[in-house]
Parts: sequence; structure tokens; C-alpha cells
Amino acid sequence: MSSRPRAIAAIVLALVACPLARAAEPSRDLEEYVLFAVDELSFKGANNCGVCGKILGGHVGVNRVDPLAFSPNLSIGGASNPVFLGDGTQLVADTARIGAGVDVWDLFANATQPGFDPGRVRNTRSPFAAPILTSLPPFPAFVAGGTDVTVAGGDAAAPAPGVYGDVTVKDGGTLQLAGGYTLRSLRVGRDARVVTGAGSVIQVAGLLTVNNDAVVGPANDVRFFVRGDGVGHNDNAVSFGRRVEFHGIVYAPTSRIGLGNMTNLFGRFWGRAIGSDFNVNVNGPPGDTPEPPSPTPMDSSLLHGAKNRNEGANPVVAVGTQLRGVVAFAGLDGLHPGSVKTATLVLHVASSSGWPAGGGTVAAHRLLVDFTEGNGKRFGLPSAEWTTGSGAGVTWNCATDADVSNEGKDCTGNWIGNGAFLAQPTATAVHVNGQTGPVVFDVTADVVAGAHGWMLVKKSGSGEVHYHSKEGAALLGDPTLAPQLLLELF
Repeated sequence: MSSRPRAIAAIVLALVACPLARAAEPSRDLEEYVLFAVDELSFKGANNCGVCGKILGGHVGVNRVDPLAFSPNLSIGGASNPVFLGDGTQLVADTARIGAGVDVWDLFANATQPGFDPGRVRNTRSPFAAPILTSLPPFPAFVAGGTDVTVAGGDAAAPAPGVYGDVTVKDGGTLQLAGGYTLRSLRVGRDARVVTGAGSVIQVAGLLTVNNDAVVGPANDVRFFVRGDGVGHNDNAVSFGRRVEFHGIVYAPTSRIGLGNMTNLFGRFWGRAIGSDFNVNVNGPPGDTPEPPSPTPMDSSLLHGAKNRNEGANPVVAVGTQLRGVVAFAGLDGLHPGSVKTATLVLHVASSSGWPAGGGTVAAHRLLVDFTEGNGKRFGLPSAEWTTGSGAGVTWNCATDADVSNEGKDCTGNWIGNGAFLAQPTATAVHVNGQTGPVVFDVTADVVAGAHGWMLVKKSGSGEVHYHSKEGAALLGDPTLAPQLLLELF
């Protein structure tokens, strides 16, 4: 523990002091924080949602110094409620309860509650000199009042910049705000829209409420100053409902902010206290999101009729009766699964034939073991182009056959028969006779789970498809025909 008197707190919370080794200081720039609370912050994390509980593009901090630490200033996630904080971000608080499912880049905390997994700090962990800020930015002085504005459901309104009373957008209505506004309150109904202009400033004396399925945006630099007049100390002056999309910077230094449930929030949110329900995502301004990597494909066909032959250099990946394909991607070592929003496997069909009327199905199953691509090729090629290959490679029998040149089995066991892939397919696609072009498989769940390879299996019935392999795409001079893993990051 630090030198401040925390003996009582150590008994009550059993807070654990951080290691004494010091590292770089946390950021003291409020503009770098996507979530900043003066007194306390609670962020619940994801609940049965693999693409939720993300905090990206900025830091998370609580300013209050807790001399007795009866309760942690910051509470985030849980063992079953993961939270992912993006690379380069900081989690900063004097005292913290950090769930075992929370992934942190930099952690600056002077005491943490038991249950925190230090192994999930990916970069720096250090105590720091609290508070983060010795003073807060000034809050503008303003007086609201005047004409109330009500937008009926299905209608649209665009009031001129100025001073107004209560502004209400009924369910399904649309309000346009561009410029400077001073409002007594702003209430946005269900499935309503507030269309904001870049650089606008919206001052709200009382409540800012955004109800279920509403959207406020698209400008991310709009500043909402919310004073919370007449709002109880423990009530939210800023409140988001379910499935809200909100863009902007909210500053409510004397009020509570409720981040809602299943919301996607873009910008920065600074308040006296901040709380959330489950499945909230908080994103810094666009441009902070890193570019997704361009992984390199590896592919091959597996032949039941030639179980020890490698086809790693074949220009096609074949899937059919007693034919399976494997495809995987290298170059993803630095990708944290928690940063993945969507992942799509794209294969380009070179030929497709033998299917029954209505077509047949190819399934992509998550691979559970790695394979070695190899450099053999023979299937479907003229004999002049055959090559057995050399060194290691994948075959029907072996994920990595140590020597494919002898066409014997040079591994132990049988990888296909011993849990090489999940029995339940991740995604399927229907193929028909004469088909060409791209086929897509949604493999988001696999990539979020850390997997980067798939076994391609034809389900029952006749039919055979040949996809362009990496080598086939190169022969055609079109690398876009090679297998692709397209990633969208938070």
C-alpha cells in the first residue's frame, strides 16, 4: 500500500498494493480519455456477447484519491464479463476492482482488489501519483429558457442555433442541430434521430436522455455540456437506453452519466460518476482504430485416395467426395482477438460441378491444430507438372508429415480422426454447378476465439468445388483470387 493511511481499507477490501517498480506516468491530458470520472466509474463488460465490452481509442480513468479505500474508485468487468481495452490505452485509478476477464494495455493503480489477473496486463503495470488531474477544465456558465421544441414522431425539425426550453424528439422523430444551442433539457425518444453538425456545441441545463434504438450523430466532435440542474445526486443527468448509438463529447463534471445497455458510443464521456449496464462499447474518434492486418494464406487439399500425398503447391484447393481442403492464415501474431469486430473467410471458386439440383453445401470447421502447407502438387494436373515435394507438409494422415517426398506416413496418429477440427461447422455456403467467383464464410466467432484456420468439408451428396489457391492466384497474376481473411476491428 502507499504511505497514505489505509489500514482499515486493507481489512475491509483486502486491496492489494501494486508492485513498487515505477514505469511511465499515466496521461494527464483529459482529451486522451474516452471515459473519465471525477469520483467513481463502474463498467460491467460483456455478457454472452463476443463483440461487446470494448473500450478503444482512449484511456479510462477515475480522478478521486481514496484515503481510506473503503470501496474501489473504479470497478470494471468480471470473470464472466470480459472487457477489452485497446492497444496503447491506459486504465488509471487510485483504487480498482478489475475482473479476471479484463484485458488491459497499461494499468496505473495504487491498489487493486483480489481477483484481478496481472497476466492480462499486456504492457505496463505501475502505481502513480494520484490524482490524475489537479483541476478540471472550466464548465461554461449559461442560462436556458425560452421556447420549448417538440418534434412529433415521423416529423423532422431543424431549429436555428439559440436558447430554448425543453427540447423533445418523440419516438421516430428527427431533430437537426448545427451550431450553438442552450437547452433546458434534451429528450430523444425511441428510434429517434438527432443529426448533428461538426463543431456544434450543445449546452443542457438539466437532463440529456436518449432512449432505446435512437441515434445521435454523426459528428464526433460535438460537445455536450450537461449541468444536471434538479437531478438527484444518485440519478443520471445523462442517460442512454438500449441499443443507442451516440457520437460526441459529453462533459458533466457534477453529474452522473449512464452508458446504457448494448450501446455503441463514439467520442468521450466525462462525468462526476459513470456507470453502465452490460454489452457497452466505447470508441474513440474514428481514425484511432488501427488498420486491420493483411494475413498471408496457407492452403492445401487432402486426398483420401492418396493419404500421404501433399498438395500444398497445387493451384486449387479441392473439396468434394473424399476430398477436403484446409486453409489458414499467418501474420496474425500481434492481433488480439478482443479487437476483432468481424472476420470473413473469402474463397474464390475456379470451378464447380457434379452438384445435385439446388446445389450442395460446403462447411468451414474451425481447425484445432496447426498444419504445414508443404510444396507438393499433383491432383488434377498433367503429369509434366507433378511434383511430390520435399520437406514437411500436410496430408490426409498428418497435419505435418515430416517428409512428403517418400509419400509415406511420417507422423504419429491420424489428425483428422483425433480432434483436428470442431465437429460443428462455423459457417456453410451453398455451391451450384457452373459457379465461379467469391464465396464467403462468417468466421467471426472463430477469430474472436483465437483461431485462424479451417477445414473445408463437403456435406453429404455429390459435387466438387475447386477454389483458387495462393499459388493458383499467383499463376493467374491476380493475388485477390487467393484465400482471404477480411478483418474489421473495433
